Amino acid sequence: MNDLTNAVSPPEQAGRPGGRIRSRRPVRRVLPWLPMAGVALLTVFAVVGPWLIPYGESQGSLQGRLAPPFRTGGDGAFHLLGTDQLGRDIFVRLAYGARVSLLVGVVGVALACLIGTAVGLLAGILNKSVDAVLMRGTDVALSIPGLLIAILLASIFTPSIVTVFVSVGLLLWPTYARLIRGEVLVLKNSDFVALARVAGCSTWKIIVRHLLPNVLPSIIVLATLQIGAAVVLEASISFLGVGLPPNKASWGSMIDQGRQYMSTSWWLTAIPGLFIFLAVMSFNALGDWARVRFDPRLEGHR
Repeated sequence: MNDLTNAVSPPEQAGRPGGRIRSRRPVRRVLPWLPMAGVALLTVFAVVGPWLIPYGESQGSLQGRLAPPFRTGGDGAFHLLGTDQLGRDIFVRLAYGARVSLLVGVVGVALACLIGTAVGLLAGILNKSVDAVLMRGTDVALSIPGLLIAILLASIFTPSIVTVFVSVGLLLWPTYARLIRGEVLVLKNSDFVALARVAGCSTWKIIVRHLLPNVLPSIIVLATLQIGAAVVLEASISFLGVGLPPNKASWGSMIDQGRQYMSTSWWLTAIPGLFIFLAVMSFNALGDWARVRFDPRLEGHR
């Protein structure tokens, strides 16, 4: 995905009559308005959507089952995006599923960020023995299939949104640990860290006041990129039936429940799949923009 930012070029002499000076503003400098609009619309849809149509999340009518989008069902009610095999309104269930996806994306990524950042900072700044132990644990976490962890947690605990949070956090934290450790290994040999040690700063103070602010841009970029991954993970977990309870709406469970009707009722799987695609693309575009915006190694691409 192409980056969406570029530095503003300085005013230059255009060589036109009158010697007027014009400043050229490259397109890549502007904010990524399209993905920002996508995230904003998804958020508004999740918050306001369930209030726009007077149906409950699990409210259905067998008389109005499998009604196509923009049609009136057998129950005499109009359904904007149709109904599923139990007569539940697709629009309302999509809105509740958007709430789940956004919550999992924010809370799950935040949990992974906290765990991974702590491990990466400690592994990079402490002695080699601690580094070896923490990194071997990180390698083990990376080697375990992610969905296996989710199925294991679902078999131990009752399926709930908290279980999904923990699953996403445990799946994504190793990426933070490896990234932050690599940056800390470089930063701890810098002059400002050496001066802090000479001044008598403790290891904890060096981490909080000197290392953490310097790795924060990388944390923000990775978090933005991983929200899209968290949305896909939540959909995959729900698709397997080990995420939320069956009575709760989720984009992944909607696809799972509608796949047996794909040949006759395409909207049951196509519409939730389209929402997943739009959400992931929007968050990935924002993450790519943030990566170019904050990474000094990509200065020439701004």
